Amino acid sequence: MSEPKNKKIKRIDELPEDLTVELPEHLVEYIISTYLPIQYVLQNHVVSKTFREAAIRSRDLDFGRIYSRRRSQSEVVHIIEEIFNQHKGSEINRFVLILNHIGVEDKVLSWVKTCLSKNIQELMLNFSKSKKVMDLSVD
Repeated sequence: MSEPKNKKIKRIDELPEDLTVELPEHLVEYIISTYLPIQYVLQNHVVSKTFREAAIRSRDLDFGRIYSRRRSQSEVVHIIEEIFNQHKGSEINRFVLILNHIGVEDKVLSWVKTCLSKNIQELMLNFSKSKKVMDLSVD
């Protein structure tokens, strides 16, 4: 029998307490921060001590839906900047950004450079929220 379509994925705070007892804390931190998409890390950051103290190693930096919580442009830029400042992973596989780039071009360039230095596999920049084109150099 198939599961109902409206069944949601469990949040991290719904996992059994003994999970962290069975696995070393650094291993749990590595798994959570490396393999969960950044949206899950952000959602659970305030819920779990593991998330609050975990170094950010997520390889999937998808900020495509960051506006869904009705954050201002400056809040969004601050969150993304903090993620990049705290990112300890050696790789970033995917970076998705949907943003009005006006006024934050230098930050966007910095984020892209960081991604390139960490062997980015997929880069999607969508500046359609702005009416102005942003030039990015090929190098």
